[in-house]
Amino acid sequence: MKIIFAGGDIGNDGMKLVLGIGNRLFIPNAVKEVAHGTERKSIGEDEKVLDTLDVIIRCTHLPELDGRRFWVGNLAVGKGEYQVSPDTKKRDNPLILVPLFTGLALQADKKEDDLHTQVTMGLPMEEFLEKNERKSFETRIKGDFEVEFVSTHRMEGWKVKIRFDPTLAPEGLGIILHQMTNQFGQNIKPEWKGQAMGCIDIGGFSTDISAIGSDHRPDADLCDGFQLGTISALDGVGEEINRLYKIKFPRHMLEETITKKNCQLQLGAKQIDITDIVDSNFRSVAHQIAQRVLEITRKPKAAMIHRYFVVGGGALKYEQFLENELQEKMYSELIWLTTDPEETVFLNAESFYRLAILKAYKANLLLPKIKEA
Repeated sequence: MKIIFAGGDIGNDGMKLVLGIGNRLFIPNAVKEVAHGTERKSIGEDEKVLDTLDVIIRCTHLPELDGRRFWVGNLAVGKGEYQVSPDTKKRDNPLILVPLFTGLALQADKKEDDLHTQVTMGLPMEEFLEKNERKSFETRIKGDFEVEFVSTHRMEGWKVKIRFDPTLAPEGLGIILHQMTNQFGQNIKPEWKGQAMGCIDIGGFSTDISAIGSDHRPDADLCDGFQLGTISALDGVGEEINRLYKIKFPRHMLEETITKKNCQLQLGAKQIDITDIVDSNFRSVAHQIAQRVLEITRKPKAAMIHRYFVVGGGALKYEQFLENELQEKMYSELIWLTTDPEETVFLNAESFYRLAILKAYKANLLLPKIKEA
Protein backbone atom coordinates (compact mmCIF):
# COMPACT_ATOMS: atom_id res chain seq x y z
CA MET A 1 0.00 0.00 0.00
CA LYS A 2 1.37 3.39 -1.01
CA ILE A 3 1.02 6.11 1.65
CA ILE A 4 0.35 9.66 0.46
CA PHE A 5 0.35 12.85 2.53
CA ALA A 6 -1.34 15.75 0.78
CA GLY A 7 -2.87 19.18 1.14
CA GLY A 8 -6.08 19.61 -0.82
CA ASP A 9 -7.98 22.78 -1.62
CA ILE A 10 -11.35 21.77 -3.05
CA GLY A 11 -12.08 25.14 -4.58
CA ASN A 12 -15.20 25.86 -6.56
CA ASP A 13 -13.02 27.05 -9.44
CA GLY A 14 -10.49 24.24 -9.28
CA MET A 15 -9.03 21.44 -7.20
CA LYS A 16 -5.52 22.20 -5.98
CA LEU A 17 -3.47 19.32 -4.61
CA VAL A 18 0.01 19.56 -3.08
CA LEU A 19 1.76 16.21 -2.67
CA GLY A 20 5.29 17.32 -1.85
CA ILE A 21 7.75 20.15 -2.36
CA GLY A 22 7.30 21.23 -5.98
CA ASN A 23 4.68 18.54 -6.58
CA ARG A 24 1.40 20.25 -7.41
CA LEU A 25 -1.71 19.29 -9.33
CA PHE A 26 -4.50 21.56 -10.59
CA ILE A 27 -7.73 20.20 -12.05
CA PRO A 28 -10.52 22.60 -13.05
CA ASN A 29 -13.59 21.91 -10.96
CA ALA A 30 -15.66 21.00 -13.99
CA VAL A 31 -17.70 17.81 -13.75
CA LYS A 32 -20.12 16.31 -16.26
CA GLU A 33 -21.90 13.03 -15.59
CA VAL A 34 -22.03 10.70 -18.60
CA ALA A 35 -23.80 7.41 -19.13
CA HIS A 36 -21.94 4.13 -18.86
CA GLY A 37 -21.07 2.96 -22.34
CA THR A 38 -20.66 6.47 -23.71
CA GLU A 39 -17.74 6.62 -26.13
CA ARG A 40 -15.38 9.54 -25.71
CA LYS A 41 -14.51 11.14 -29.02
CA SER A 42 -10.81 11.11 -29.77
CA ILE A 43 -8.67 12.35 -32.63
CA GLY A 44 -5.25 10.74 -32.83
CA GLU A 45 -2.98 9.45 -30.09
CA ASP A 46 -1.43 12.78 -29.11
CA GLU A 47 -3.54 13.26 -26.00
CA LYS A 48 -2.69 14.36 -22.49
CA VAL A 49 -3.82 12.58 -19.36
CA LEU A 50 -5.23 15.76 -17.78
CA ASP A 51 -7.31 16.43 -20.90
CA THR A 52 -8.95 12.99 -20.83
CA LEU A 53 -10.00 12.38 -17.22
CA ASP A 54 -12.90 9.91 -17.50
CA VAL A 55 -13.69 8.08 -14.27
CA ILE A 56 -16.16 5.88 -12.44
CA ILE A 57 -16.21 6.30 -8.67
CA ARG A 58 -17.32 3.50 -6.39
CA CYS A 59 -18.04 4.16 -2.72
CA THR A 60 -20.96 2.36 -1.09
CA HIS A 61 -20.81 4.63 1.98
CA LEU A 62 -21.33 7.74 -0.20
CA PRO A 63 -24.29 6.87 -2.45
CA GLU A 64 -24.34 10.33 -4.07
CA LEU A 65 -21.22 9.32 -6.02
CA ASP A 66 -21.31 5.53 -5.98
CA GLY A 67 -21.20 3.95 -9.43
CA ARG A 68 -21.46 7.21 -11.35
CA ARG A 69 -19.28 8.03 -14.34
CA PHE A 70 -17.85 11.51 -14.80
CA TRP A 71 -15.81 13.52 -17.23
CA VAL A 72 -13.58 15.69 -15.09
CA GLY A 73 -11.60 18.90 -15.54
CA ASN A 74 -10.58 19.95 -19.05
CA LEU A 75 -12.62 17.14 -20.61
CA ALA A 76 -15.83 18.51 -19.07
CA VAL A 77 -15.29 22.22 -19.81
CA GLY A 78 -17.76 23.58 -22.36
CA LYS A 79 -19.73 20.32 -22.58
CA GLY A 80 -22.62 21.23 -20.33
CA GLU A 81 -20.73 20.70 -17.08
CA TYR A 82 -22.53 21.09 -13.78
CA GLN A 83 -22.80 24.74 -12.74
CA VAL A 84 -22.89 25.10 -8.97
CA SER A 85 -25.14 27.76 -7.47
CA PRO A 86 -23.14 30.44 -5.58
CA ASP A 87 -25.12 29.78 -2.38
CA THR A 88 -24.26 26.06 -2.33
CA LYS A 89 -22.11 25.00 0.60
CA LYS A 90 -19.14 22.77 -0.17
CA ARG A 91 -20.18 20.10 2.29
CA ASP A 92 -23.55 19.87 0.53
CA ASN A 93 -22.01 19.36 -2.90
CA PRO A 94 -20.54 15.83 -3.27
CA LEU A 95 -19.52 16.56 -6.87
CA ILE A 96 -16.80 18.89 -5.58
CA LEU A 97 -15.01 15.77 -4.31
CA VAL A 98 -14.82 14.16 -7.77
CA PRO A 99 -11.73 16.13 -8.96
CA LEU A 100 -10.05 15.43 -5.59
CA PHE A 101 -10.49 11.66 -5.78
CA THR A 102 -9.47 11.74 -9.44
CA GLY A 103 -6.31 13.68 -8.59
CA LEU A 104 -5.42 11.27 -5.80
CA ALA A 105 -5.99 8.27 -8.08
CA LEU A 106 -3.54 9.77 -10.59
CA GLN A 107 -0.81 9.10 -8.03
CA ALA A 108 -1.09 5.35 -8.63
CA ASP A 109 1.99 3.60 -9.97
CA LYS A 110 0.30 0.58 -11.52
CA LYS A 111 -2.97 -0.60 -13.05
CA GLU A 112 -4.28 -1.94 -9.76
CA ASP A 113 -2.91 0.03 -6.83
CA ASP A 114 -3.86 0.72 -3.22
CA LEU A 115 -3.35 4.22 -1.86
CA HIS A 116 -3.61 5.22 1.79
CA THR A 117 -4.15 8.97 1.61
CA GLN A 118 -3.93 11.29 4.59
CA VAL A 119 -5.26 14.57 3.27
CA THR A 120 -5.65 17.86 5.10
CA MET A 121 -8.32 19.82 3.26
CA GLY A 122 -10.30 22.98 3.86
CA LEU A 123 -13.80 24.22 4.35
CA PRO A 124 -14.92 27.86 4.18
CA MET A 125 -14.78 29.46 7.62
CA GLU A 126 -18.56 29.84 7.79
CA GLU A 127 -18.97 26.08 7.29
CA PHE A 128 -16.03 25.08 9.49
CA LEU A 129 -17.41 26.95 12.48
CA GLU A 130 -20.57 24.81 12.37
CA LYS A 131 -18.99 22.03 14.42
CA ASN A 132 -21.70 19.35 14.21
CA GLU A 133 -22.09 19.70 10.44
CA ARG A 134 -18.31 19.74 9.97
CA LYS A 135 -17.85 16.53 11.95
CA SER A 136 -20.72 14.91 10.09
CA PHE A 137 -19.16 15.81 6.74
CA GLU A 138 -15.74 14.53 7.77
CA THR A 139 -17.21 11.22 8.95
CA ARG A 140 -19.32 10.83 5.83
CA ILE A 141 -16.47 11.21 3.33
CA LYS A 142 -13.93 9.12 5.23
CA GLY A 143 -13.53 5.56 3.99
CA ASP A 144 -12.67 3.40 1.00
CA PHE A 145 -13.11 4.50 -2.60
CA GLU A 146 -12.31 3.03 -5.97
CA VAL A 147 -11.57 5.18 -8.99
CA GLU A 148 -11.70 3.45 -12.36
CA PHE A 149 -10.22 5.28 -15.33
CA VAL A 150 -12.46 4.50 -18.29
CA SER A 151 -10.92 6.14 -21.38
CA THR A 152 -8.22 8.28 -19.77
CA HIS A 153 -5.16 8.35 -22.02
CA ARG A 154 -2.59 5.68 -21.04
CA MET A 155 -4.69 4.69 -18.01
CA GLU A 156 -7.63 2.93 -19.65
CA GLY A 157 -9.00 0.31 -17.29
CA TRP A 158 -6.87 1.27 -14.30
CA LYS A 159 -8.64 0.67 -10.98
CA VAL A 160 -7.19 2.49 -8.00
CA LYS A 161 -8.33 1.82 -4.44
CA ILE A 162 -8.12 4.78 -2.10
CA ARG A 163 -8.25 4.66 1.68
CA PHE A 164 -9.32 8.26 2.30
CA ASP A 165 -8.43 9.68 5.72
CA PRO A 166 -9.27 13.42 5.74
CA THR A 167 -8.50 16.12 8.29
CA LEU A 168 -10.53 19.31 7.91
CA ALA A 169 -9.09 22.78 8.47
CA PRO A 170 -10.57 26.26 8.00
CA GLU A 171 -9.58 27.95 4.76
CA GLY A 172 -7.25 30.85 5.44
CA LEU A 173 -6.10 30.00 8.96
CA GLY A 174 -3.29 27.75 7.73
CA ILE A 175 -1.97 30.66 5.65
CA ILE A 176 -1.01 32.51 8.84
CA LEU A 177 0.83 29.47 10.17
CA HIS A 178 2.57 29.09 6.82
CA GLN A 179 3.91 32.66 7.04
CA MET A 180 5.15 32.21 10.60
CA THR A 181 6.77 28.77 10.66
CA ASN A 182 8.99 26.37 8.75
CA GLN A 183 8.15 22.77 7.89
CA PHE A 184 9.01 21.68 11.45
CA GLY A 185 6.53 24.14 12.99
CA GLN A 186 9.35 26.35 14.28
CA ASN A 187 8.75 30.10 14.47
CA ILE A 188 10.71 32.00 11.82
CA LYS A 189 9.24 35.43 12.61
CA PRO A 190 10.27 36.30 16.19
CA GLU A 191 9.55 39.96 15.47
CA TRP A 192 5.85 39.07 15.26
CA LYS A 193 5.73 37.86 18.85
CA GLY A 194 2.67 39.19 20.65
CA GLN A 195 1.03 40.42 17.45
CA ALA A 196 -2.44 39.34 16.38
CA MET A 197 -2.71 38.45 12.70
CA GLY A 198 -5.42 37.55 10.24
CA CYS A 199 -6.09 36.31 6.74
CA ILE A 200 -8.67 37.44 4.19
CA ASP A 201 -9.23 34.59 1.74
CA ILE A 202 -11.32 35.53 -1.30
CA GLY A 203 -12.44 32.37 -3.04
CA GLY A 204 -14.91 31.51 -5.76
CA PHE A 205 -18.09 31.36 -3.68
CA SER A 206 -17.02 32.70 -0.30
CA THR A 207 -14.75 35.13 1.52
CA ASP A 208 -13.20 33.84 4.73
CA ILE A 209 -11.63 35.83 7.52
CA SER A 210 -9.37 33.95 9.93
CA ALA A 211 -7.29 35.29 12.80
CA ILE A 212 -4.99 34.39 15.65
CA GLY A 213 -4.79 36.43 18.83
CA SER A 214 -1.71 38.00 20.39
CA ASP A 215 -0.97 34.60 21.97
CA HIS A 216 -0.79 33.16 18.42
CA ARG A 217 -3.68 30.80 19.04
CA PRO A 218 -6.77 30.69 16.77
CA ASP A 219 -9.50 32.98 18.05
CA ALA A 220 -13.00 31.91 17.03
CA ASP A 221 -14.34 35.36 17.89
CA LEU A 222 -12.14 36.82 15.16
CA CYS A 223 -13.08 34.25 12.50
CA ASP A 224 -16.01 34.73 10.17
CA GLY A 225 -17.07 34.30 6.57
CA PHE A 226 -19.77 35.01 4.04
CA GLN A 227 -21.03 33.64 0.73
CA LEU A 228 -19.59 36.12 -1.75
CA GLY A 229 -16.58 35.63 -4.01
CA THR A 230 -15.40 35.80 -7.60
CA ILE A 231 -18.23 33.67 -9.02
CA SER A 232 -20.77 36.42 -8.31
CA ALA A 233 -18.83 38.81 -10.56
CA LEU A 234 -18.04 36.13 -13.12
CA ASP A 235 -21.70 35.19 -13.47
CA GLY A 236 -22.54 38.85 -14.01
CA VAL A 237 -19.97 38.99 -16.83
CA GLY A 238 -21.46 35.86 -18.36
CA GLU A 239 -24.99 37.24 -18.24
CA GLU A 240 -23.96 40.48 -19.96
CA ILE A 241 -22.07 38.62 -22.70
CA ASN A 242 -25.06 36.35 -23.24
CA ARG A 243 -27.32 39.41 -23.50
CA LEU A 244 -25.06 41.08 -26.06
CA TYR A 245 -23.89 38.11 -28.13
CA LYS A 246 -26.47 35.35 -27.42
CA ILE A 247 -23.80 32.88 -26.28
CA LYS A 248 -23.75 31.42 -22.78
CA PHE A 249 -20.13 30.70 -21.89
CA PRO A 250 -19.38 28.43 -18.91
CA ARG A 251 -17.45 29.92 -16.02
CA HIS A 252 -14.16 28.22 -16.77
CA MET A 253 -14.07 29.62 -20.32
CA LEU A 254 -14.81 33.12 -19.03
CA GLU A 255 -12.16 32.69 -16.34
CA GLU A 256 -9.56 31.79 -18.95
CA THR A 257 -10.55 34.77 -21.11
CA ILE A 258 -10.12 37.16 -18.18
CA THR A 259 -6.96 35.76 -16.59
CA LYS A 260 -5.02 34.34 -19.54
CA LYS A 261 -6.28 36.31 -22.55
CA ASN A 262 -6.38 39.80 -21.05
CA CYS A 263 -10.18 40.08 -21.46
CA GLN A 264 -10.00 39.46 -25.21
CA LEU A 265 -12.97 37.22 -26.07
CA GLN A 266 -12.66 35.33 -29.34
CA LEU A 267 -15.92 35.16 -31.31
CA GLY A 268 -15.26 33.61 -34.67
CA ALA A 269 -12.87 35.89 -36.56
CA LYS A 270 -13.57 38.76 -34.16
CA GLN A 271 -11.82 39.56 -30.92
CA ILE A 272 -14.07 41.36 -28.46
CA ASP A 273 -12.58 43.44 -25.66
CA ILE A 274 -14.71 42.76 -22.57
CA THR A 275 -12.57 44.81 -20.16
CA ASP A 276 -15.36 47.28 -19.40
CA ILE A 277 -17.85 44.49 -18.70
CA VAL A 278 -15.36 42.75 -16.42
CA ASP A 279 -14.37 45.92 -14.55
CA SER A 280 -17.99 46.94 -14.01
CA ASN A 281 -19.01 43.60 -12.50
CA PHE A 282 -15.88 43.08 -10.44
CA ARG A 283 -15.94 46.64 -9.09
CA SER A 284 -19.54 46.20 -7.94
CA VAL A 285 -18.90 42.89 -6.16
CA ALA A 286 -15.61 44.16 -4.71
CA HIS A 287 -17.51 46.98 -3.03
CA GLN A 288 -19.92 44.45 -1.48
CA ILE A 289 -17.00 42.33 -0.26
CA ALA A 290 -15.27 45.40 1.19
CA GLN A 291 -18.39 46.37 3.16
CA ARG A 292 -18.73 42.88 4.63
CA VAL A 293 -15.03 42.70 5.49
CA LEU A 294 -15.18 46.07 7.22
CA GLU A 295 -18.19 44.99 9.28
CA ILE A 296 -16.13 42.10 10.63
CA THR A 297 -12.79 43.88 11.06
CA ARG A 298 -14.27 46.90 12.86
CA LYS A 299 -15.15 44.83 15.91
CA PRO A 300 -13.01 45.96 18.89
CA LYS A 301 -10.82 42.81 19.07
CA ALA A 302 -10.44 42.67 15.30
CA ALA A 303 -9.34 46.31 15.19
CA MET A 304 -6.23 45.29 17.18
CA ILE A 305 -4.96 42.89 14.52
CA HIS A 306 -1.56 44.02 13.21
CA ARG A 307 -1.80 42.63 9.67
CA TYR A 308 -4.05 40.72 7.32
CA PHE A 309 -2.67 38.48 4.59
CA VAL A 310 -4.91 38.66 1.51
CA VAL A 311 -5.04 35.47 -0.56
CA GLY A 312 -7.26 33.34 -2.76
CA GLY A 313 -8.18 33.21 -6.42
CA GLY A 314 -10.15 36.41 -5.99
CA ALA A 315 -7.36 38.36 -4.29
CA LEU A 316 -5.68 39.46 -7.51
CA LYS A 317 -8.92 40.00 -9.43
CA TYR A 318 -10.26 42.36 -6.78
CA GLU A 319 -7.00 43.96 -5.63
CA GLN A 320 -7.30 47.11 -7.74
CA PHE A 321 -10.84 47.67 -6.43
CA LEU A 322 -10.33 46.54 -2.83
CA GLU A 323 -6.96 47.80 -1.70
CA ASN A 324 -7.69 51.51 -1.39
CA GLU A 325 -11.23 51.04 -0.08
CA LEU A 326 -10.09 48.69 2.68
CA GLN A 327 -6.77 50.29 3.59
CA GLU A 328 -8.31 53.73 4.00
CA LYS A 329 -10.78 52.37 6.58
CA MET A 330 -8.64 49.80 8.42
CA TYR A 331 -5.82 50.26 10.89
CA SER A 332 -4.33 46.87 10.07
CA GLU A 333 -1.66 46.38 7.43
CA LEU A 334 -2.85 44.58 4.30
CA ILE A 335 -0.38 42.21 2.64
CA TRP A 336 -1.17 40.69 -0.74
CA LEU A 337 1.02 37.60 -0.56
CA THR A 338 1.70 37.23 -4.28
CA THR A 339 1.05 38.90 -7.61
CA ASP A 340 1.42 35.60 -9.46
CA PRO A 341 -2.00 34.21 -10.46
CA GLU A 342 -0.57 30.68 -10.68
CA GLU A 343 0.88 30.94 -7.18
CA THR A 344 -2.03 32.53 -5.35
CA VAL A 345 -4.43 29.67 -6.11
CA PHE A 346 -2.07 27.20 -4.42
CA LEU A 347 -1.46 29.10 -1.17
CA ASN A 348 -4.23 27.32 0.74
CA ALA A 349 -3.22 23.91 -0.57
CA GLU A 350 0.40 24.59 0.38
CA SER A 351 -0.64 25.55 3.90
CA PHE A 352 -2.79 22.41 4.18
CA TYR A 353 0.18 20.32 3.03
CA ARG A 354 2.27 21.93 5.79
CA LEU A 355 -0.41 20.95 8.32
CA ALA A 356 -0.52 17.39 6.96
CA ILE A 357 3.26 17.10 7.21
CA LEU A 358 3.31 18.51 10.76
CA LYS A 359 0.66 15.98 11.77
CA ALA A 360 2.72 13.16 10.27
CA TYR A 361 5.88 14.51 11.87
CA LYS A 362 4.30 14.54 15.33
CA ALA A 363 3.06 10.98 14.79
CA ASN A 364 6.58 9.88 13.70
CA LEU A 365 5.16 8.82 10.33
CA LEU A 366 7.35 10.97 8.11
CA LEU A 367 10.38 11.93 10.19
CA PRO A 368 13.12 10.87 7.72
CA LYS A 369 11.53 12.64 4.76
CA ILE A 370 10.96 15.82 6.72
CA LYS A 371 14.60 15.96 7.72
CA GLU A 372 15.62 15.66 4.07
CA ALA A 373 13.28 18.47 2.94
